[in-house]
Amino acid sequence: SIWGRGVVFPVDICHWEEEFYNVTLLEVIKHARLEQTIRDKLARDDCQKRRQAYRCWLESFRRQKSLRYTFDAINCMVAMNLKTRGYRALASWKTKQLSARDIQRVGRGFLGRIKARIWSMMNESATLIQTHSRMYLARLKLQQLLSVYTLAVIKVQSLIRGVLARRLALRRLMTLVEKERMDNASKMKRYVWDRGMWCLTTLQSHARRKNAVTLVNQLRQQRRREAEVRHA
Repeated sequence: SIWGRGVVFPVDICHWEEEFYNVTLLEVIKHARLEQTIRDKLARDDCQKRRQAYRCWLESFRRQKSLRYTFDAINCMVAMNLKTRGYRALASWKTKQLSARDIQRVGRGFLGRIKARIWSMMNESATLIQTHSRMYLARLKLQQLLSVYTLAVIKVQSLIRGVLARRLALRRLMTLVEKERMDNASKMKRYVWDRGMWCLTTLQSHARRKNAVTLVNQLRQQRRREAEVRHA
């Protein structure tokens, strides 16, 4: 650690001091507190003072611990007494209230059960009547929906089959058209090839004829010169 070697000595400066003092006063305060920090550090380096401070701190810690335990025990006892008194008072109040409430509950329950039985019989009878009427109306609506659904299914099936048949016919037609186009393309390619070969053959024949005529003319001229030389 670099503590105590003349490199790092902490100086405590409050935020309000930085805002209140100017730069010069703040530097003076920093230097003064730095010297005080150095002196405190040198004083703490003494072994006897360090042991004495540790013993004082240990005694104060033990004293505070015992006081804290004592206060916690007292607070717990007070809280338990308060809770016990409150629970007893609440239990007595509930006993008084519940006794009257139980008497009222029994009487109201007897009258309420009689009235509830009457209302349940009326509700059951009304429910049965409504159920049978709704079942009848639902059967009528179901028959109507089934008839409409059957016609709709037949119509949809006919439309789908028509679409599928048209697609199949169009696919076969496109297949035939593609096949015919490929046949025409192959025929056209063969025709172009034959025409190219014919043109090439014609050009070769013309070139050979021209070369032959040129060669014949050269031979004729050579013979003519030889004949002229002989007669001369």
